[in-house]
Amino acid sequence: SRIEELEAHKSSAIAKRASRIWKQHFVSCAICSSSYSKHSADARFCDECKCHVCVKCNCEVFHLSYQEEFWKEMTDKEATEKKQAAESKKAKKKKKKAKDKN
Repeated sequence: SRIEELEAHKSSAIAKRASRIWKQHFVSCAICSSSYSKHSADARFCDECKCHVCVKCNCEVFHLSYQEEFWKEMTDKEATEKKQAAESKKAKKKKKKAKDKN
């Protein structure tokens, strides 16, 4: 955009002023880096992330509550798989013992 061009201007005064205008009136999505007006409904401030996020991006996957829930699910799944593997191994041993006795 035009302001971004001005931020790279060779005159430092123009670049600083453009940068100040940009920071006062625009925000960038923390995930996709798209730029939006501060007053636009297309971007919102996430209190948990402490950053602006557009409506197209979902920052909830970065929230601690989501991560804790995800980790719990993964831990439970791994424990269940481990238990099933142990039971399967026991069943195979029993079957082999019964076969060896006959």
